[in-house]
Amino acid sequence: MTEKSALTPREIASAFSGHRFAETYESLSDDVRWVAVGGATMIGRDAVIDICEATSRGLADTRTEFLRFLITSYTTLVPG
Repeated sequence: MTEKSALTPREIASAFSGHRFAETYESLSDDVRWVAVGGATMIGRDAVIDICEATSRGLADTRTEFLRFLITSYTTLVPG
């Protein structure tokens, strides 16, 4: 990460959760770790961006309408 993001943590969470991944890239740390529950763990900015881009390509022909979109927390979550 070369510069501080202009987005707030809540805006980053909203964009990422809404699959607007590219909006969040400047906010990703070089040593980001994304743990997909029940799936793989992506480590590093490039790895996370790669999976986000692949997901975006996979969703390119998909239309989603969120009837309700809640962000309950935008802090680090650790399963307990």
